[in-house]
Amino acid sequence: MKLGLALGGGGARGSYQIGVIKALIESGLLADLKIVAGTSIGAINACLVMGELTFEEMESIWMHLDNNELYGSIDRFKQDKLGIFNQRRMYDSLVKLQSKEAIRNSKIKGLAVACRVKELGLIKQALKSNVDEVIFTLNELEDPHLAVLASSSIPVVFGPTKIGDDYYVDGGLVNNLPIDHLIDEGCTVIYAISLDQHYDLSKYPPHIKIIDFSPKTKLSKTVLGILNFSEQNIKDKIARGYNDALVLIKELNLNEKNLNNI
Repeated sequence: MKLGLALGGGGARGSYQIGVIKALIESGLLADLKIVAGTSIGAINACLVMGELTFEEMESIWMHLDNNELYGSIDRFKQDKLGIFNQRRMYDSLVKLQSKEAIRNSKIKGLAVACRVKELGLIKQALKSNVDEVIFTLNELEDPHLAVLASSSIPVVFGPTKIGDDYYVDGGLVNNLPIDHLIDEGCTVIYAISLDQHYDLSKYPPHIKIIDFSPKTKLSKTVLGILNFSEQNIKDKIARGYNDALVLIKELNLNEKNLNNI
């Protein structure tokens, strides 16, 4: 068995994943995790998993990603008119709260999905035809947090992130739940936490065991809800993810020893 974890994108709804991860940790179901792949906010959570942080440490980092941190400055628009808010403040918080070495030296392989922009422009950056999917291996990067920032750079809202000579935007434009990359890495059992109900898991090969920890109903009904990083909203989503995951773990009688027999 090779165990993988797929973390989808979805803004503040990503706090739901932290609740699920808490339940998985408590149940011993992440002990044999070999690889985690994330898109957008899922890439940020992938970093936390790679660092093998406690739930309390993960929650603390999420509490720092509040609305003021993310939307407190519009100097990005004043700078180059490619985005509205300055996402670098989130990067600074991630660097401060989790070392790069913890990610590079992790025993868990980490992948982050981003989109390389072919032609810059406020509107062009949001066109699928104008981007190519790129997969960053976080363990191999000098600055893994920058790749995570690129993966979560929502077009227009935050604008593209520059790495080297290239510009990148949110990986969710092309691949919002990177299960396929876990399959390419040889994973035979995959925990999937999509944040969108429309995602079709039946398209994957039947011999791959995908355990779906995604929410069964919508977490947010509006764009404003998706972008709301208020403390109460985050705590509510974490609690819901935790409780939903415990129910599923009990229903499937999941434990480390029976993952191959599901």
